[in-house]
Amino acid sequence: MRFIMPILMILIFYSCEKVIDVDLNSASPKVVIEGIINNKPGPYKVSLTKTTDYFNPQDFPLISGAEVIISDNLGNTEILSEKSAGNYEASAIEGIPGRTYTLQVTIEGEAFSSTSEMPNTTLIDSITSTEMPFMNPHSENTNPQYRITCYFKDSVGVNEFFRIIAYKNKEKIPSFYLLDDKITDGNQLGYGGIFGNIYLGDTVDIELVKIDQKVYEFYNTLANIIVSGDGGRDVGTPANPNTNISNGALGYFGALAIDKKTLIIE
Repeated sequence: MRFIMPILMILIFYSCEKVIDVDLNSASPKVVIEGIINNKPGPYKVSLTKTTDYFNPQDFPLISGAEVIISDNLGNTEILSEKSAGNYEASAIEGIPGRTYTLQVTIEGEAFSSTSEMPNTTLIDSITSTEMPFMNPHSENTNPQYRITCYFKDSVGVNEFFRIIAYKNKEKIPSFYLLDDKITDGNQLGYGGIFGNIYLGDTVDIELVKIDQKVYEFYNTLANIIVSGDGGRDVGTPANPNTNISNGALGYFGALAIDKKTLIIE
């Protein structure tokens, strides 16, 4: 049996037809916790849902009435308010680089927790655009397209992990850009793999998101599952992404440090 997380259903809607005869047992639901705190102004949000199995692929129960607490290593604590079913928000606690944050969730007497340290912010030096020498055959727009390069400097002697999030005209480009600095320690980096039907006149926002290793592992396994679901490298049954939540819950809690720059393609 396997569980299907709601976050994956949002990202994986690909078209293929295949007849598979597999004996799938109905699975007991698992708790899915997704939460982020960062160095930008809040509110910071935590969502609580339950998994489903193959026999109920569209049914993702929202979890109401939980106690959700975010605290830091300096003794600051906040109980989050439930703004809508399964969606909880913090209004007072601050995201400060260098602090360690703990998420505690209690659902019907069952406790779950996760801890994440917010790294120091890595600043973007610049972002540039380069006209691409080929066209996207799936695009109706035949004008030249552009790729984006994000430049920043990696810290010396520290193993750092990054996610780049790109927006075109305020719409998120649905791609995973993950970086691990194992072979680039202390160097100036230029990541130039950012695409997304970008044309003259478009406004591109780039967020350089610094994450800890456990959050990186979550995103990395999630990206691999998406590739597998697209008929890519693997054809086996996809697993759930790695999690940093205790007590058997799925999902992740991340303390993130973000820097952002904007470029208008001219």
